[in-house]
Amino acid sequence: TGSRTMSYSARVTIGILLTAWVSLPAQAALVTSTSENLSGSPAPEIRAETFDGQSFTLPTGAGKAVCINFFASWCPVCQAENQELREIQVTYAERGMNFIGVLVDPVETPDTLEEARQGLKRKPLPYPVILMDENLRASFQYVGFPATYFIAADGMFSTTLYGYHPRGKIAEIAERILLGSAPTTETAPKAPLGTAAPSGAPSARGPSSSEAPESAHPNRGTGGVSPSQARLPSQPNPQQSAPPPARVPTGTQAAADTAERSLASVSTRSTVELVQPAPWSKSPLLALVPSTRKQVHPLIVHFPIAFLGLELLLVMAYLAWPRDSLQVFSHWLLWSAALSLVPSIYTGIGDVGADLGPGWAFWNGLQDRLHHFTRLESTVSLHVLFVLLTASLVLTRLAWRIFFGEKALEGRKRFVFAVLALLGFWALFAAGQVGGTISHP
Repeated sequence: TGSRTMSYSARVTIGILLTAWVSLPAQAALVTSTSENLSGSPAPEIRAETFDGQSFTLPTGAGKAVCINFFASWCPVCQAENQELREIQVTYAERGMNFIGVLVDPVETPDTLEEARQGLKRKPLPYPVILMDENLRASFQYVGFPATYFIAADGMFSTTLYGYHPRGKIAEIAERILLGSAPTTETAPKAPLGTAAPSGAPSARGPSSSEAPESAHPNRGTGGVSPSQARLPSQPNPQQSAPPPARVPTGTQAAADTAERSLASVSTRSTVELVQPAPWSKSPLLALVPSTRKQVHPLIVHFPIAFLGLELLLVMAYLAWPRDSLQVFSHWLLWSAALSLVPSIYTGIGDVGADLGPGWAFWNGLQDRLHHFTRLESTVSLHVLFVLLTASLVLTRLAWRIFFGEKALEGRKRFVFAVLALLGFWALFAAGQVGGTISHP
């Protein structure tokens, strides 16, 4: 009877694995990466409908840089990045960067759109949120979510960030975009854009400056070429023989240098405020203590992985060399794995809930995962599914060891038990592979 029961458990486990496999969707949260494929190509005017039904239009190339984030309402990775954007937006909106959110639910999961609308009304983002449509999909060459596109003030695409990125990376790109598109009025007060050049002197506005203001920082956004070289291609090199009018006036150049240093100083301070150094940069001993609650889970999750890996090795060894010592040690390793799974699951769900609003993070995360349990488009949902499968197989094998006692690995039972151990480690591998794409800042 016991063998038939365990054989049935094995068939159920295989069925769950196969069901999970065939139900995997084509889209899930993107793996973290950086792309320059769109850089240098013109960005379209953004026309769409906001989540609350209003018409929205934002022309690009109007002198302001733009940060556009594509996200799904049910994606915890997207929610974590939205939290980063909330904090970054406060700083960079004041410095002339527009922020826009693009809700991809209408295209990816239309059945969640109404719930997403209600969620955004309860907890609005500090910038406009528009609905994804086919025009936006084509214009931005959309491939998945989350994705953050940057458009420079001249209306040209810049860097694209796919997947989750912490605020430090987003701030780095934002700084580069702003420095690479600072107007000449900031860098050369004595020769403002749009004013006539002095008689016999070149215009401060280059051939393309009506579309793209000069950079306020050399070697930023111009391919390693200084702004004066990049924006004024017809300007002669001051080191070469050239008519005096072609030179930049000394006073203007001095003012530009002073303003440039001032802007760089402000930008550095802003970046430092957003990106704090790791605590152990002050003292190596601080590395012994998790600096944030989200660094606890990546630490303790290695314990069940190690315990289950060692337990599987001993079980496989027992098949070839049945020794009491192998059976005893594998039993204790299984117990250790089961116990270590408790804090691992608790902290993992807490990480999900930490970005979902105030209150108990674990409870918020548990409600969110139960609500979206079958939403396998979410990387976190897929990760949770394989973790639960791993935990259920661990508990099944632990109950087996307790029920059969010393006879748990006798005769044919040890082969069935070994199969369950292999399936459990396979599920653990899948959970780790999917979880490895989820960032824990």
